[in-house]
Amino acid sequence: MNLLESVSIESLRTGAFRFASQRRAADFLRSHGFDGESANEMHELLGSRGISDTPEELCDGPFRAKRRLHKGGYRTRFSDGSCPVFYSALEPETAAAEIKYWFVKFAGTPTRPRTAYYSRVSFEFDGSVKDLRPKHEAWPELTHDNDNDYRFCNSLGAEAVAAELDGLVTPSARRSDGTNLPVFRRRAISNPVVHALVAVTLDPLTREIVLTET
Repeated sequence: MNLLESVSIESLRTGAFRFASQRRAADFLRSHGFDGESANEMHELLGSRGISDTPEELCDGPFRAKRRLHKGGYRTRFSDGSCPVFYSALEPETAAAEIKYWFVKFAGTPTRPRTAYYSRVSFEFDGSVKDLRPKHEAWPELTHDNDNDYRFCNSLGAEAVAAELDGLVTPSARRSDGTNLPVFRRRAISNPVVHALVAVTLDPLTREIVLTET
C-alpha cells in the first residue's frame, strides 16, 4: 500500500536551516588540541588559514556518491541507507533542537566536556513536496522516539524517492510545533549561506548541550 497516495503534491518555496558538520575545521582544531572554550579565537584562526568547508560543499555532502549506501547501510528516519537525504528544518530553533538531540548520542559518555564544530546554514528550497503534518495524529510513527525502528518513515522516504518528490514536510520529533524538511534531490536547494561556526559542547555531568556561536 502506497501511503503517500492519500497526500497531494504541492510546490514549496521556502527558506530552511541546517547544522552541517565542518569536517575540515574540526580536523584542524582537533589536530591542534583546541577545545570549546575559545570559540572566537578558533574562528579567527580558521578564517586566517582558509580552513572551512564552503556553503556549496556543506550542501553537496549528503548527496555525494560515496554516501549512497546499499540497503541495510546507515539508516536514518527517512532512508534505509539506499538513498541520500539532506535533513533540514523550517525553523532555526528546530535545527538547533535536532543537533542537540543527536550530539548527546554521538558524544558517548566522556569524562570531560566534548566539543564538535558545525556550521549554521540557511538555504532556499524550491521543489515538489507532500506535507505530512496533517497526518501526524493518524501516523504517530512520524515522530516516535525509537531510533532503532524507522521502518514506517523509511517506507515513506522510499515512496517519496520513487515518486521523484524533492522533499517531505514533516512534524519534528525533537521540538513541539517544529517542522522538518528532509530533502531527496540536490536540485531543490540553492543559495546556501553560512551564518556562524558553532561549537557544540556536551557537559559530561549534566548531559546538557551548549551551542556557542562565533
